[in-house]
This record gives sequence, structure tokens and C-alpha cells, in this order.
Amino acid sequence: MMFMNRTIDKMIEEVVANGIGWISGLLSIDVLDFFFIQKSWKNAWGIFSKRTVVDAETYSFLEWVLTAAIGLAVMLLVNRLVRDKLLGKIFKKDASQNLETSTSETPSDKDSTITSK
Repeated sequence: MMFMNRTIDKMIEEVVANGIGWISGLLSIDVLDFFFIQKSWKNAWGIFSKRTVVDAETYSFLEWVLTAAIGLAVMLLVNRLVRDKLLGKIFKKDASQNLETSTSETPSDKDSTITSK
């Protein structure tokens, strides 16, 4: 039963981290659009543009790298936060409950010293 709970917790952790990382990677494309623009007939091949103009190949490379880098960084950050903050509290509660039940079943050192005197 404990194995199933930990497996389910790990699956939830991965889904949350990967989902938020993927969404942040998609949103990073807007950051790229804010700073760069592709050469095209719409902007007269960069003559009337106020942003940095790059060719289509460079733009697609920047888009891929930026999306991958930001998505990975956010995914790792969320994964760490979920593991440390949310699941850490759950496992600490379980560990403290297990510790309390194990200590209540065995006599403590204090009780044994009192009875030996």
C-alpha cells in the first residue's frame, strides 16, 4: 500500500512539473516575439521594424532554444518545489506518525532507568 501511495505521489509530481514547464515554454515564445522579428514582406524585410530583425532559420533556432531552456528551468524548479514543500510535508507527517507509534510500543529509556532503581 505504501508503494502505491508513493507511486501516485511521484506521478502527480511529474505531471504538475511537466505541465507547468511545458506551458511556461510556450509562453516564452512571446518573450522572443517581443525582442525579435522575422524578415518578411509584411515588415518590408526589416526596414520598418523597431525590433531586431533575423532570418527565418535563426528565428526558429532561437525559438526552439528559448522554449527548451525556459521550459526545462521552470520544470526543474516546480519539480523541486513540489517535492520539497508539498510532498515533504506529507512524508514528514507520515514519518512522525510512524515514529510515535513505534515509540509507544516500546518502553523508553527513562522508564527502564526508573524501574531499575
